Amino acid sequence: MIKLSALGDVVRAVPHMEAICAHHKGQTVWLLTQGAYAGLFEAHPSIKVRVFDRKKWWGPTSVRGASAWLASLGAEVLYDLQGNRISRKLVAKSRARVKVGPDPGSVYDLHPEKSYDFNAPFQPNFADAMDTVLAAAGIGPSQKTAGLFVPEKVNDFVAGWMKERGLAPGGFACLHAGSASDFLSKRWPEENFAALAKLIGGHNKTVVWLGASEDREVNQRLSRQAGIDATSVFSPLGVHALARHACFAVTADSGPMYLAAAAGIPVFAFFGPTSAHRCAVRGQEHRVLSNRVECSPCDKKKCPADKGHACLAGITPQQVMEKILNDPATGLQKA
Repeated sequence: MIKLSALGDVVRAVPHMEAICAHHKGQTVWLLTQGAYAGLFEAHPSIKVRVFDRKKWWGPTSVRGASAWLASLGAEVLYDLQGNRISRKLVAKSRARVKVGPDPGSVYDLHPEKSYDFNAPFQPNFADAMDTVLAAAGIGPSQKTAGLFVPEKVNDFVAGWMKERGLAPGGFACLHAGSASDFLSKRWPEENFAALAKLIGGHNKTVVWLGASEDREVNQRLSRQAGIDATSVFSPLGVHALARHACFAVTADSGPMYLAAAAGIPVFAFFGPTSAHRCAVRGQEHRVLSNRVECSPCDKKKCPADKGHACLAGITPQQVMEKILNDPATGLQKA
């Protein structure tokens, strides 16, 4: 299997990977992915991981190295779950007997009848579209979600961290206020997140601020007002393990959204510049947080000044809290 990036896309492809593993039960299944995501599968009982670095052109993890490895592997079936220029190049150079991928008229032997058009406004959820790739190979459909296999050392670290901070299972919520540094339009206003954290605290739930290095400054400011700063404390697998103990999560359209959803908890996610129709977590569409404005979704990484970020700024903390309280899966009750 080839799935190179990004974090959220890798996690939401896990149900499809599980379907492939089940279909090929008893056979060796390899996953070619980037090093940043290899750890997600370190405890998986059926998947072996080969690391790829798209920035390198020489060495075993480079484009050339991956091509040579795929050719030497002589796979029975190669599933391209990425479908971009680099993955198609890797597929073309492989010696797989059968090549499965998302695009007709390309390098694949088996494929859906039509390509997925990212620019079309009402394309199906991307995860559902990936089911059509599996169907072309006689597999599926995949489950709506699938959890990750977490090593005991990760679970122990999470349990120790929670104990040190007095966090009991179900006694906290995971919030991710950030986004990729080059996609700031995904962020709900910081002051709204601060107000929401205080509302959540009013229901005797602690807020844990998740994020990586690009979220450090915003999480530091928010945690001074309410909650615990967990920036860069956990690996992606650790975020998933922590989320298993949370009562719910509130996030942007981001990697932590998919990691929390894979943990099986309610995830309330903001969608403004990006399409909830295409990207929302399957089975959690009713928890999407969006403001219906004409310009949304726009896929712009920075909101034009004249639009006032209306797609997200128009959503109030009180509206989000009301949605959380009206969801019986969160365990919170109205006062």
